[in-house]
Amino acid sequence: EKIAMTTPVYMKNNDNSNTMEFVMPSSYKLESISKPNDDNVILYESQAKHFACVRYGGYSNSSKFESNSKKLIEKLSELNIKTVGDLFYVSYNSPYKVFNRRNEVMIEIEYLD
Repeated sequence: EKIAMTTPVYMKNNDNSNTMEFVMPSSYKLESISKPNDDNVILYESQAKHFACVRYGGYSNSSKFESNSKKLIEKLSELNIKTVGDLFYVSYNSPYKVFNRRNEVMIEIEYLD
């Protein structure tokens, strides 16, 4: 079954690997999704978390990611908000969309109710 591209697409670049995560439409349940044909594709249900982000436009690149990451970390530090894990990049548009692109740099934060 074909489905439309989901948004956002989460992208993480580590020293040893790059990962891309897709969000499935809410009408799908983990138990009913077809099993992947490739061992490198993993299905999982994520837990609810709190994130801080900075939004930016255009096509993303390492320079934009780094400058917006710096802005985000500086603001969180200024507000004494603790972070969890690594920064990552989120894209909301297909690679073919040229104008009004939406990107975010995100990081999980400690949030106390």
